[in-house]
Amino acid sequence: MTSSKETEAKMDSGSGTDAGSTVPMEQRYGWGKCRAPCLQFLNRAAWLLVFISMGNFVQSMLVNGFIGVSFSTLEKRFRLTSKQSSWIGSAYDCGTIPAVLLFSYLGTRINRPRTIGLGFIGLMCGCLLFCLPHFTTPVYWPEAATEVDNMCRESRDNETWCPAVGPESEESSAGSISRYLGVFILAQAIHGFCATPVFTLGITVLDDSLSTHTFSFYIGIYYAMGVVGPALAAFGSAFLLGLYTDFMTVDSTQFDTEPGDPRWVGAWWIGFIFSAFMCMVTAIPLTGYPADLPGSAAIRKKKQLEAKGDDDDNVGDTGETAQIDLTNLRELPSQFKLIFTNPTYVFLSLFKCCDELIIGGVAVFGPKYLEYQFYLKPGLAGALFGLVLLPAGAIGTILGGVIIKKLRLTCIGIMKLEASMAAFICFFLFTFFATCGNLPFAGLNTSSELYSPCNAACTCENVPFDPVCSYNDVQYYSPCHAGCVDTGQLSTGPTVFYNCSCIETPANWTAPAAQEKTCRAKPCNMLPVFLVGFFFAALLIFACNPMNISATVRSISGHQRSMAIGMQWIAIRILGSIPGPILFGVAFDGACRLWSSDCGGRGSCLYYDNSRIGQYLFLVCISVKLASFIFMLIAWRCYSGRVTHSSRPSTALVEVPVTPVTEPEVADGDAKHALLNGTAPAPEVVAASSPKNGDAQHRREGPDGERERDEQKTGLLNGREGGDR
Repeated sequence: MTSSKETEAKMDSGSGTDAGSTVPMEQRYGWGKCRAPCLQFLNRAAWLLVFISMGNFVQSMLVNGFIGVSFSTLEKRFRLTSKQSSWIGSAYDCGTIPAVLLFSYLGTRINRPRTIGLGFIGLMCGCLLFCLPHFTTPVYWPEAATEVDNMCRESRDNETWCPAVGPESEESSAGSISRYLGVFILAQAIHGFCATPVFTLGITVLDDSLSTHTFSFYIGIYYAMGVVGPALAAFGSAFLLGLYTDFMTVDSTQFDTEPGDPRWVGAWWIGFIFSAFMCMVTAIPLTGYPADLPGSAAIRKKKQLEAKGDDDDNVGDTGETAQIDLTNLRELPSQFKLIFTNPTYVFLSLFKCCDELIIGGVAVFGPKYLEYQFYLKPGLAGALFGLVLLPAGAIGTILGGVIIKKLRLTCIGIMKLEASMAAFICFFLFTFFATCGNLPFAGLNTSSELYSPCNAACTCENVPFDPVCSYNDVQYYSPCHAGCVDTGQLSTGPTVFYNCSCIETPANWTAPAAQEKTCRAKPCNMLPVFLVGFFFAALLIFACNPMNISATVRSISGHQRSMAIGMQWIAIRILGSIPGPILFGVAFDGACRLWSSDCGGRGSCLYYDNSRIGQYLFLVCISVKLASFIFMLIAWRCYSGRVTHSSRPSTALVEVPVTPVTEPEVADGDAKHALLNGTAPAPEVVAASSPKNGDAQHRREGPDGERERDEQKTGLLNGREGGDR
């Protein structure tokens, strides 16, 4: 007879059953009638983990990697403002919300592995749709590669130029390019909807197929792949964005632009082609799995038997929640009322919304901030951002759980710690003032003007953006704005300009006054300072995540927890993840000093005021964190009021049977063990809340006592303390 451990090992690996005729047809691996014996080696939990983990890797690589790094490139290529591009980032969460509601309702009623596979087919379609504008728009040509006369001329033809669509295109307005914004938003919404099954159904199907101890190990592999994906995308983007976007049809050496130039557009679309291919590779094997692996029913039954012996009554809570959510829909309004009239839960959720607002905005615009603030190439900015944010997120999340376990924090202790951490985060946000200053740009941050007397006779109104750098490292909008009359070409190097009326040169100056290039930024040592401060701020924000979840669970009655967590998740998306990128986009647009004005309308930003970017983002983040600090203090006060009321014998815990009522008495580890072992007396509050005692007390008190108990119950639900009545 085999031991229980050997039986569990066989169930986990799928080797406990014969791959042949002993397995029912509906539990065999394959598609339709094609369920050959040679494919049955895949019908195991280990192989299912491989494909689900691969799916988590692909969706995290796409959503948290390629898309985030590509935002600044998309803005330049398709003439988008930061506010417009922020809608692309928010669209992902807009697609996630209905998907979570749908798949959470369906649950085990559907074939979960197959649903995940079909989701990746939809994710593949979203990737292809996202990169479709690259193939449907004309070739991108920077201004410098054209034959448009950008020199100082007393008169010129009324020629116009739209660099986003090329010199021979019939397109003549920025709207013809920015209309692809709707395509990007739709593709992102598809990404959000179709990626949802992998992290809602994927974990549950693994849990049903593995023993408890094996599941813990396997789920660690699953989450680890979610970290590797964005890291690989960040380093891959560093290479891809160094390639010219139309490198297959245009030789980028024919014009004087390079990565780091404000006119350079990298090959952003290759990452989405690769992601689409990986989605197909992941989807095909997942669609062949049955609804339940062989041996899953036995594992589920064993877990249910083990759970029935737990003191937490998790099985009863789960069944009661399912009855509320799916069967007895008439109870939903009353359950919603109980949840949303719990002030502790409401303010804990608002605290979490504030954190997610910052995380959502930083995830979208973090690489762009590094790129423009510290004059980095887009690929390098994305790689540095990933190297800092991913370890901070992983370490912070683990650290938050370890702190709760080691310090044995009560719910009030968790709230105090979260409020303290919010205050520390405000301190680290001052790193937004670690800026590198602005490049001298004539007409923006120098004594001269964009249109000044020195170029008044040059008719520069319709000249496109073609930056030149003077010999004294001052940037000019174009040779025309610099008043340059003559041009030349050195044997090696960029085009040079002479006789520039706006550039003061020493007497007898014979060297070129300017070159066709962007000026290089002066060395700046503030990047390490910002990265260190950003790392610790992100670490503390992520450390609050497990703490907030623990406090939320303790503040809600057991049979309402599943619904409360689901409602909190939706609120976080609506109030945090969706408006976060939009708010950061507005801050970036507010710091723009020079917009591209060709193509018949305002396009992307050409020049940001670095000091303003840091100040505006600091104001956004510090305001949100101060609000979260206040929310946590209110939650702490409300929860303290509930505990104070629960210590009174007359308090009726009928509508809010919150477990933290007795938590202060058993917070200490030794006292808790003594209570469970029967060596310590039960807390008096349990006996006081007995229905019999309550009835007897009601008979003694009469109508006045009943009114008093109603007032106390109202105070409990509203989070007031006894002295507030």
